[in-house]
Amino acid sequence: MSNVRRFLRYDLTLPIYIELCREDGAPLDFDETAFIEPRDRAHWSALAQEIVEVSGQVAVKNPAMVAIFHNLDRRLNFMFIMLDALTRNENPAQEDKYRYMVREDDKIQQPELPAAKISTLIRELYKHSELTMRELRHVVESARGNLFIFPLNPVQVFNHCDFVLNLEQVAEKGNPLAKLILLLEEKYNLAVKVLQRFKAYYRMRADVQAWPTLRVNLSAGGAGFWHPRELPLFKPINVFLKLDALFAVQGKVTFARRLAEGGERPWRIGIDFGMLSEQEQRQISLFIQHRELADTRKQFTQFPGLSVL
Repeated sequence: MSNVRRFLRYDLTLPIYIELCREDGAPLDFDETAFIEPRDRAHWSALAQEIVEVSGQVAVKNPAMVAIFHNLDRRLNFMFIMLDALTRNENPAQEDKYRYMVREDDKIQQPELPAAKISTLIRELYKHSELTMRELRHVVESARGNLFIFPLNPVQVFNHCDFVLNLEQVAEKGNPLAKLILLLEEKYNLAVKVLQRFKAYYRMRADVQAWPTLRVNLSAGGAGFWHPRELPLFKPINVFLKLDALFAVQGKVTFARRLAEGGERPWRIGIDFGMLSEQEQRQISLFIQHRELADTRKQFTQFPGLSVL
């Protein structure tokens, strides 16, 4: 790998968001119990046991339906495994078993069911879970190490009443199929609520519109900028930049000195990035070169052949 400190440094204006963090990249106030509480785990376990029992009852009269719901339950378990890893600020995509679980989930297809209200409900629950699974997989697979960025779009719990109004009454009368659907819906919605908590907690990482836009001295080795307050030296810090796409990297504060009197940002901060891959170095360097060229064209528009971008 080339020496990142030999890369071009250039002052440019761009959105930037920083957060002090632990050595593993988790923010300083990260608390795993805030995402999955002990009662959530107990609830998940109770639902898993009840689903097994009710599935046995469904199998007596309709064994074909059991396979359909088993696939959905397997997907929900995979979803919870990923969410559970995220509560420890671990990336499940880095586990050996992850690829196997992805391949198994990819085999799950929308079930072929006869035309009926209950069939529409089952298909929509499958569709809902698939979209949520795709988003969750994208979060863990696109993360840089343990720096997770959750999309800003809201994720909604599933409501069977949008498709069947009397499902609960049917379940209360002893219909095991209706009861099984309600249990799977409850299990899915429990996972969705955990995901909603992650989205709320990490919202600023993705909300570029809320980031301050600063003049940043940037290179593939690090960044320098003016800041409202002092940052502790040699402490880990997460840096999120809006380049052509969102860019996340963990670094350390190597310079923090008050160089200006008054003003909103009197502290000059320097950050060294952690080891970047060749691709990441190239991404930053090409962005800097493009911006430098654009600035040059704007400044010297009188020369023939040069035009403002």
